[in-house]
Amino acid sequence: MDSSVSRDMRALPPRGHNVALRIVSWNVQGLDEPWRWLAASDADVALLQEARHPPDDVAGRVQLDPSTVWHTDGRRRSWCAVIAGLSPRAQLRFLPTTTLAEERAGSIALSRAGTMAIAELDLLNDTSQETRLTLVSWYGTWERAPGGKPIFADASVHRLLSDIAPLVCSSAGHRIIAAGDLNIMRGYGENGSRYWGARYDSVFRRAMGMGIPYVGPELPHGEAAAVRPAELPTDSTTVPTYRVRFKNPETATRQLDFVFASQPLHERLSTFALNSKESWGPSDHCRLVIDLLKSDA
Repeated sequence: MDSSVSRDMRALPPRGHNVALRIVSWNVQGLDEPWRWLAASDADVALLQEARHPPDDVAGRVQLDPSTVWHTDGRRRSWCAVIAGLSPRAQLRFLPTTTLAEERAGSIALSRAGTMAIAELDLLNDTSQETRLTLVSWYGTWERAPGGKPIFADASVHRLLSDIAPLVCSSAGHRIIAAGDLNIMRGYGENGSRYWGARYDSVFRRAMGMGIPYVGPELPHGEAAAVRPAELPTDSTTVPTYRVRFKNPETATRQLDFVFASQPLHERLSTFALNSKESWGPSDHCRLVIDLLKSDA
C-alpha cells in the first residue's frame, strides 16, 4: 500500500476525553507501511508482532528498546515482538529479557527469544497518583508435529504464559495488559474440532487462573465475518482479525489476536477490532485498539 493511502483509513476511532492511554496491538507482517500508519495515528503505544526495524522516516519518531535483536529463535524468522512508544504520554521502561539458557537476575527468561517484549510506564490518574502499568506484546509461534503436520501454536502460547509468570505471582497487585497474535482460536477448533477447541480453551482458562483473563475484542466491538464459516458456533462473539488472502475481505473468518489484562483493569479497558474493509490496513492482520480509561482511584 503506497503513501497516498487515505488518512481516513489510517485514523483510529475518535479518542474520548476520558482516555488515559491508547494502545494498538498489530501483527504487521514484517512490513514498513504499518509503521507509517502508527506514526500518523493518535496512539500512545504499539504492541507489535512480526515486526522488523522501522523505516528511516519513522525510526526517529518512535521509542524502541535499543537492545532489540529483530529476530525470533527457531526457524528463520527475521522479525520479532516489540513495543514502541508513539507519544510523550508513553515514556517506556523496557524490561530486559533473555533466554532460559542464559537466565540471569533482573531479567525475564523467555522460552523462545523474540516472542515477547515487556515494558512499564507510569500514568497519573485523576487524583494525581501514579498508576504503573506493565505492557506485553506477545506472539504464538507455529510449531510442527514430526512429519510436518499438523501445525499448532497453543504450545507456544502456554510457554508465553509460563514466561510471564514472574510478573503475575498472585491474583492481585499487578496491572498487566498483554496483547498480540496468538495463532489460536477462542471457543471452538478448526473445522469444528472438539479436540482442538479444548486445547485452545485450556489457554484461556489458564490465563484466567493466573489473574490475566481475556478481555476482548468481541462483538459488537468489531465486525462479524462477511461470510459466516460453518465451523463457527452460532453463539460465538469472536471478530475476525486475520485474512487468508489479504485482497479478499471475505477470507477474514478467524480471530487470532486477543487482549488479556489484570482483572482490576477490566472496567477501565475498551477494546475494538478495526476489521472492516475500509479500516483494515496494509497487513494480513487488522489492528486492535485498546483504550485505558481514566480513573478516580
